[in-house]
Amino acid sequence: MAMNSFEWVDATTVEQAAGLLAESTEQRPVIAKAGGIDLLDLMKEGILAPMRLVNLKTIRGLDEVDTENGLSLGALVTLDRIDNDPQVRARYLALSDAAGHAATPQVRNAATIGGNLLQRPRCWYFRHDHFHGEGADEMGSRGADENQHHAIFDNDKNAMVHASTPATALVAYDASAELAGGANGSRVVKLS
Repeated sequence: MAMNSFEWVDATTVEQAAGLLAESTEQRPVIAKAGGIDLLDLMKEGILAPMRLVNLKTIRGLDEVDTENGLSLGALVTLDRIDNDPQVRARYLALSDAAGHAATPQVRNAATIGGNLLQRPRCWYFRHDHFHGEGADEMGSRGADENQHHAIFDNDKNAMVHASTPATALVAYDASAELAGGANGSRVVKLS
């Protein structure tokens, strides 16, 4: 297996990170890195080969939990912190429990809520070498027939269920996310 070299940039603001990520092209992919749990797997499996990684952990304030007016979680808050924060546990038990049941304790200590919500699917076919390469058509069509781990209703496409455990609780709480970047700056969207 060949090692791909890449540039590492420590972003200091959300605006800087968004600007760096906006430079991404198909030939020169730029990818955000926070906890890095899913990213490292995708890089090891050859699914992603970024030319630049933008480290978000160096942006102050993205790891904050605010329970003063409802609940506000920074994208870098770890799943372990959501599980163990007394205010979150007292007011948002379903979210706290979901974060506490995601993955392993080691992963929850590093995995961020932002990364958990944005992680790639765990579909057997997506993670298979041939899905993205020469056998993509064959694997894609076979994936449509063998999708018992992907979707619960009749589906003629290779549909995959969302990989985030906390996402279900957040949708039940009618949560929204603030997205940064793009032509219009930041915007708020419902997680559902």
